[in-house]
Amino acid sequence: MRLSEQFSLEWAQTDLKARRIHLLKTKNGSDRMIPLNSVAMAALERQWQISGQGERVFVTDDGKPYIRKPIRRWFEEAVAKAKIRDFTWHCLRHTFCSRLVMAGVPLKTVQELMGHKTIQMTARYAHLSPGHLQNAVELLSGKNGLQTSTGARGFISAS
Repeated sequence: MRLSEQFSLEWAQTDLKARRIHLLKTKNGSDRMIPLNSVAMAALERQWQISGQGERVFVTDDGKPYIRKPIRRWFEEAVAKAKIRDFTWHCLRHTFCSRLVMAGVPLKTVQELMGHKTIQMTARYAHLSPGHLQNAVELLSGKNGLQTSTGARGFISAS
């Protein structure tokens, strides 16, 4: 989810029983359903206790809705403390997309999860690690080598 989607989220948009969030009128102009995995569910259940069952999901210690400036401040402080350079909140979306692709999730599914209108935009977000690329070519090196349609061993050159 985008920062604005996360911090404007209201409990009325969540369905914890169905394990999803319903975003209305997102950046690309359409609604989007966000499925929730077990980690996200646990976080939202904790947040339910913190927010005092108010209207907003994410609130400050005194129950007021978050505004952008304080969010940026604590996030930037955490990034600096972790000694991470050139990292913004939006980088989390790139990480989400890349990890899905590297886990083998089809690009069309990733596109839907990201809320992108085009698959080209999703491809721009997917940054594959060098290790992932190595693992991909390693799939071709089974114990018996790659077999051609005639049954003979095939050889692939790295050109």
